[in-house]
Amino acid sequence: MKKLTKETPYGIYLREAQKAINVNDYNSALKAYEKMIQNFDHNPNIVATGKYEIAFIYYTINKTEKAKKIFEELIKNKAEMPKWIKPLAKKILNKMENKNLKK
Repeated sequence: MKKLTKETPYGIYLREAQKAINVNDYNSALKAYEKMIQNFDHNPNIVATGKYEIAFIYYTINKTEKAKKIFEELIKNKAEMPKWIKPLAKKILNKMENKNLKK
């Protein structure tokens, strides 16, 4: 991740978001990822990464319906994206579903 954030034009957004997450400022992190998606909307890998990170923040702050919707969209998406996104999105969705079953 360090290499990715330092050597890519969108790394500034990743660093900004990570700094915000480190101090539990999730709204600022969401804004940074949204700006990254807007500014690099021509690159499906960057868009997918931003969407995954947004979904993960929603999952972290218990906005599970929003998280679930984005994770499901990523899984169904046929566009190019980093290989790690779909397996992790599926894993988190499974966790969410298992939590709901236990209620």
